[in-house]
Amino acid sequence: MQSIFDKDTLKRYISENRLKESIRNLLFKLNEFIDNNKDHVDYEHIRKLSDLLIINSGKINGLEHDKMLGILDRETQKITTAEVQHAVLFVIEQLPNHFWNHKISDRQHSFRTQLIKSIELLHKDTKSKFAYDIFICFSTKDRAIAQPIWETFRGYGLRVFVSDEDLQNTVGFNFLDEIDKAISNSQHLVLLASNNALQSTFVRDEYQSFYSDCHVKSPEERLLIVYRLKNFQINDLPRILKTKQIANSTEQIISTLISEDLIKQNEINRSKEVFVKKEKINHVNSFSTMDLDEIQLYEKFSKLIESDNSKNNSDIADKEDAELRTQKFLEKQNLKITSEKSAKEIGMPLAVALTILGSIIISIIYINADKNHEEGLFVLIFSAIFTSTTFSIIFYQIVWRIVYFIKITNAK
Repeated sequence: MQSIFDKDTLKRYISENRLKESIRNLLFKLNEFIDNNKDHVDYEHIRKLSDLLIINSGKINGLEHDKMLGILDRETQKITTAEVQHAVLFVIEQLPNHFWNHKISDRQHSFRTQLIKSIELLHKDTKSKFAYDIFICFSTKDRAIAQPIWETFRGYGLRVFVSDEDLQNTVGFNFLDEIDKAISNSQHLVLLASNNALQSTFVRDEYQSFYSDCHVKSPEERLLIVYRLKNFQINDLPRILKTKQIANSTEQIISTLISEDLIKQNEINRSKEVFVKKEKINHVNSFSTMDLDEIQLYEKFSKLIESDNSKNNSDIADKEDAELRTQKFLEKQNLKITSEKSAKEIGMPLAVALTILGSIIISIIYINADKNHEEGLFVLIFSAIFTSTTFSIIFYQIVWRIVYFIKITNAK
């Protein structure tokens, strides 16, 4: 995106309803100025304008979020958009002339800009299993304090669940059930710690539910972070929260979330590269895309084969157990959804043709080779992944059972 920094261009973009683009460009310019001019006489003034701008960026992102949930009405959209436009124009007019003369660097990004771009990168490259990045847990008595915080999170690009907003569309549903669902669908929980929050039964139920059902089971993937509000004493926290990360700013929390997720993403990327190189599957990519779930499926099943190769091949109980585990793998990895997508990409006639051809090949290989039961299951899974159609999974399972029955019968 081309950067725009003069007043007239920004105002024109706003009049053309390119509000989000205007905010993004101006915010990046503000961020760099702040990082490079901390001793400037106007530093604090411009810093406050930057904070105001990112909050209004969060309001625009919030409109998109509400629209996605189906809870955005036209009147709210109209009023909020007008408020944000007014706020951005106010920021533009309040910025001193020397700010507009500041040249932005193309090579080095400011700290805040890096946070924004890192979140964009994570959302782009990672297929998250969570609908929200953060569940904001707070007392309704602290709503006036909490709103700028969650709008700042949204301004940086995080997907935030806020109960009093996001449950507007749940009329007729059980409130507690919807809260439980939102907690499960949120990767992390941020508790806005205050005396009001500690006295709230609902707040306690929310963070205890996340702690026991999510954080304890996956402490590195599902973080519970305490955001200390002004004048709150850490010693007043319950025992289970005193050992958690205590944060004093939104940027501190965002940095933590990004560093954790970027480390995981780098590991994922390395795993993909090693897997592709090891198995030499580049020629298959025109038919099916290997994603993380499928790589994990392969790795899990490879370990299963290695650990079970020493078993007696005639042990029927182990064979049935292996088949059951394989079926669970297929269900857990949601291969059906991936298969339907791949089938649409290559066309159903070609997918069916590949399935039939693949079944013939694996039947010949399996009947003539001295393979045990679990290796046969591996052939089934690996073949189903690479042809990737819903039809192929069912067809391969039928073919595999017939072939295995023939082989067992011949063996007897």
